[in-house]
This record gives sequence, structure tokens and C-alpha cells, in this order.
Amino acid sequence: MTVELFAKWLLDTFPHNAMLVTTNGRAWKDTEVERVKAEDLHNFFFLKEEPTMNDKPVKKPCLVIFDEDRCDY
Repeated sequence: MTVELFAKWLLDTFPHNAMLVTTNGRAWKDTEVERVKAEDLHNFFFLKEEPTMNDKPVKKPCLVIFDEDRCDY
């Protein structure tokens, strides 16, 4: 999926005035949300340096949209 298709999907799927937030669905107050500030977007979206797929170089820029610090257990 390209960034262009992702943006179109967002606009076609969600209300245009929806706020971008984070939440902890496992917390006691699982309906609480926190607004994502524009200056914090770099924590959620960034370009991956030297991406590979199936151990082969990817020839296009890759936008990461989730936490790269997650671990495999």
C-alpha cells in the first residue's frame, strides 16, 4: 500500500473531524484517550532505513506506522 492509498483509505473510512489519539484498552479506564500532538507524530510514523523484505532490499521508501521497538518474545 502506498502513502497515497493510505491517505485515501483514511479519508474514505473515518470522519474527517476525528481526532488522532492513543489509548490503553487494557487499562481500568479503557475509554480514556490522549490526543496525539503534531510534534509527536514522528513517534508513530517514520521512514525505515535500508528496509528489507524476505531478506531482500526494498527499492522504495517504507513508511513505518507502528512501534518499531516492539519485541518478539
